[in-house]
Amino acid sequence: MKAFLNFILSLFSKNKKEENDTNVSNFVTKTEEKPKEKTVEEKKIEPVDWALKITVKRKIFNECDTIGDLYVSYPDTPGTLEFVCNTLEDKVRNKKDTKKEDFKKVYGETAIPYGTYRVIISYSNAFKKNLPEVLEVPLYEGIRIHTGNTKKDTYGCLLLGDSPKISQTESWIYNSKKNFDKFMKILEPALKKGKVIIEYTD
Repeated sequence: MKAFLNFILSLFSKNKKEENDTNVSNFVTKTEEKPKEKTVEEKKIEPVDWALKITVKRKIFNECDTIGDLYVSYPDTPGTLEFVCNTLEDKVRNKKDTKKEDFKKVYGETAIPYGTYRVIISYSNAFKKNLPEVLEVPLYEGIRIHTGNTKKDTYGCLLLGDSPKISQTESWIYNSKKNFDKFMKILEPALKKGKVIIEYTD
């Protein structure tokens, strides 16, 4: 009789162990099937290849010239535009989608094509000093960023200033030297870090 009771108890103990093993197995399986949550480290931001982006927003289109705003942005905040100063260029005679072969240009009186270009500082033979240069502009050479007040001071180049006075015959910008120096304090350290680009848009 004692042997029979021990046999029954051993069967009960074995079934209980198998049930516990099954529960543990189910728990492990459910744990393994739980989707992995993305960590902050895995959400990478696409890198950019520039240290500074300059944006020239053309906004006032006159019969003789174009007034705009100049902004800068940095790789860590690419969508944030920081206002620097106003700009003055020659008259815009072409649309954004104008093809090179259809580009209308009046020498010394036409703004450069819309687009994105690289900026460096190089020696200007015309000004006899180092100035920002806009590279690889279609149909243009020697495009610079410099001081000036009216269209008479530019042949396609970008003039920097503030307090624009708008006129259909001759617009003005003021404090050009002050704003140019402000811009150079941004451009020079950026060029030491990497590439600088400029986008002409509206």
